[in-house]
Amino acid sequence: FSLGERSGTSEVLPPSDFFADLPPGFTTHESLDEESRRSGQGSSLINEVYPLNFDLNYIYIFYRHFKAKEAERELFRFRKEVEEQSRRQAELHSRALVRAERRGKRTIVAEMKRMAALFATEFESFKDAQEF
Repeated sequence: FSLGERSGTSEVLPPSDFFADLPPGFTTHESLDEESRRSGQGSSLINEVYPLNFDLNYIYIFYRHFKAKEAERELFRFRKEVEEQSRRQAELHSRALVRAERRGKRTIVAEMKRMAALFATEFESFKDAQEF
């Protein structure tokens, strides 16, 4: 298929022949003068060089970039969540250790008081036994 071939496969005229068959009294709009037609032909060449596929590739690349940024934000949010949870867990563990230490100290103090009371009663009984 080539433009202007008129082999019956296409009735589309090339842009340069489009205005050739117009009647002599027909006036075109000033935007359709020769220079505009040349720029129109140039843009059709550009459109042939950069087809719709280029636009679709650009849209696809933009979409993939958007999805990558979205995944990056999601990963950042997830890491921040894990970090916060880890910090909270460390804080709870620290509090539990302090409580256990206090409980241990209380237990030791209670045991020392019990032993001191036992010693005091035994010492009293020992003193009483010596006085006799």
